[in-house]
Amino acid sequence: MSRNHNDKKSAPGSNNRNRKAMRYSPRYRSSNNQNGHVTEDERLLRRPTQPLISPTDPVPQEQVKQEQHALERALHLDFT
Repeated sequence: MSRNHNDKKSAPGSNNRNRKAMRYSPRYRSSNNQNGHVTEDERLLRRPTQPLISPTDPVPQEQVKQEQHALERALHLDFT
């Protein structure tokens, strides 16, 4: 029994065609909108980036307590 699997190829060099095509294709393809309309789902998938800012004022202690309480509630929430 032969272990040579070359007989399964349809044409010489056929394996390289797919690799080359993948290299030149864009990773994230834009939708085929002919009229430029964007659906709500597509709009929600692409959010504009927010600029990075450093905080100038210290966070109020009340807000820290509220966020900590919300985190504790979320950790102990029973999803069953």
